Amino acid sequence: TKFEDDELIQLYYQAYVIFTENDSIENIQKLIKNIPQHQATISLKEIQDLFKFVENICLEKTRSGGGIQYRRLLFNIYQYLEELDILIQEKTISIRLFLNIVNESAKNQQFAWGHQFIEKHGSRLPLKEKKKISNVGKGLLFFESKEYQASIDILDNYNMYFENDPKLENNRNILLIKAFYETKQFDYLLPRIEMHLNFLRKTKKLAPTFTIPNRLFL
Repeated sequence: TKFEDDELIQLYYQAYVIFTENDSIENIQKLIKNIPQHQATISLKEIQDLFKFVENICLEKTRSGGGIQYRRLLFNIYQYLEELDILIQEKTISIRLFLNIVNESAKNQQFAWGHQFIEKHGSRLPLKEKKKISNVGKGLLFFESKEYQASIDILDNYNMYFENDPKLENNRNILLIKAFYETKQFDYLLPRIEMHLNFLRKTKKLAPTFTIPNRLFL
């Protein structure tokens, strides 16, 4: 097959060129919206992989300080895939993907969409973690919408302790500490800071590259 005649290769190439040349967000969005038009000739799996390719570029751009426009674009991808009913194709969804999607909805201030996503897909989380992870997502949305006490009410519960996931346990505690600070509940805040500092000093399950920035923040 000639390169020019292969639709799938052309789509990948267009996505690659647009990002490497730092083209306008509008052109990237136009490409994304055009992808489903090829459903008659390209398999659903290939279309999902192509969206994943664009998603990974957005994630990398966001992590490397590429600007809020890539975070907005990433959320637009999630929205668009949800509209096409191909965002979550498997019976189960990973904790990481679930929280990434909720986090992007929160950062883009799309709180209603985030809560709807939790209600729709929370049942697809791993069986033992369904309620806890859904609650983490809700706590995150409440925090970003400045409903700090609602976030505290959900997250400040012993049943929310993540014994086997220290990164998630760290994130829960950092969010709680921020919420206590925002609500000026300093009597709760100071002991929580000391407790979490102690956790970060003693844990052997987290690398110093992770614990040191969190200790400095606290």
